[in-house]
Amino acid sequence: MVKFSFWALLANLLLWSVSLHFTKKLPDPSEIVRNLKTNPQQYSVNEPGFDFSYQGETYNVDPVADYELYGLVVSHNNIGGLTDAYHSSKSVDLKDVCVVWGTNVMSDVYQRVTFTSGAWTCYFNFENSKDADDFELSQISNNHLLTADVQVQKQIRNLNIGDQIHLQGYLVNYANAQTPTQLRRSSTVRTDTGDGACEVFYLEKLNVLKAGNPTWNLIKKTTYYLNYILGLWFLIIFLYTEQSRFQSRKQPENKRVRFSQY
Repeated sequence: MVKFSFWALLANLLLWSVSLHFTKKLPDPSEIVRNLKTNPQQYSVNEPGFDFSYQGETYNVDPVADYELYGLVVSHNNIGGLTDAYHSSKSVDLKDVCVVWGTNVMSDVYQRVTFTSGAWTCYFNFENSKDADDFELSQISNNHLLTADVQVQKQIRNLNIGDQIHLQGYLVNYANAQTPTQLRRSSTVRTDTGDGACEVFYLEKLNVLKAGNPTWNLIKKTTYYLNYILGLWFLIIFLYTEQSRFQSRKQPENKRVRFSQY
């Protein structure tokens, strides 16, 4: 039983490791939804500010633009990751999604770029100068996503690399009501880079037009939780077996007494 538990855990860990690779696969250009080839739509607004609550905290929100975006998710952060010291399960910005659109999805150039995400930032690296020349820098953005809508919050958490999405809402500046001067501001152009270049996007609607790698994402999620279950099961079986062996060694041996007559 110990050997079986060990090999089951090892096989599950291997499958989980493989899924980490395949869940990062981006779709072929032939699979790109037509709307992703359009640029984001942005309009000035004169909306009053509003407040909303999340995880026991109140946030002041100031809309600065009406915004609509079609894009391919090429990377996202992980607010529950060990390397992210800035976010937690209580963070109002639920996820950063790095997306590309327009001419960047009309060819395979996005497949020749390496995308990664930090706590607040999207990074992209090129193998050579041709790839850099083919990539349009004004058609990629890193979006800090927040919303008061519980259903949309769930959708945000479930976004994955390779998803083709449609987002609607507002570009906003926001702050915790307890520290109103510590304002996080949104970029309102796509041509900036560096600190302050990210869009702070308050979502009213989120649609996944085509999910990326749905089978591998299911395998990844399932094997992730199975790692804990199988690991605990292996530990229990191992400790029980070792305890049984220890107890058996403590049992007195039946010694035979031999009598001889002369």
